[in-house]
Amino acid sequence: MELHLQNKDLKALINVLETITVRNMPANRGRAKLLMHATKKFNEYGQDELDIIKEFAETDADGELLVNASGQFALKTDADMTLVNTLVTELSTEKVVLSAGEYKKRYEDFLTYLSSCEDNFDAEAVMVIDTILDQFEGASK
Repeated sequence: MELHLQNKDLKALINVLETITVRNMPANRGRAKLLMHATKKFNEYGQDELDIIKEFAETDADGELLVNASGQFALKTDADMTLVNTLVTELSTEKVVLSAGEYKKRYEDFLTYLSSCEDNFDAEAVMVIDTILDQFEGASK
């Protein structure tokens, strides 16, 4: 079983997984596996984004990124802000695959639970939940 999202959806998924109330142990174990996979992908995404920024930002003698007075990374004078934004946007919309692998049953337990969950979610979370449940239901047919 695989779930397909975009990098930008990972944080919303992680927030759901961290805050949802699950009282069923098989579903909780599935939540733990999905959270582990989503967190790993989110950390990779963060590192990729940082690599893009490092390419265009000023650094100090220790290689640390410099921040300007407004709290933004200080860009090199020849840096093309449009290019930076394009690269970061492309990265945010890049496809991510969360592969259940040996944890297929665990994913299924959690997604079955999630499909009838009565918790309240914000709009961003609902969109991500809808996306993964559509994929789960499609794979179950």
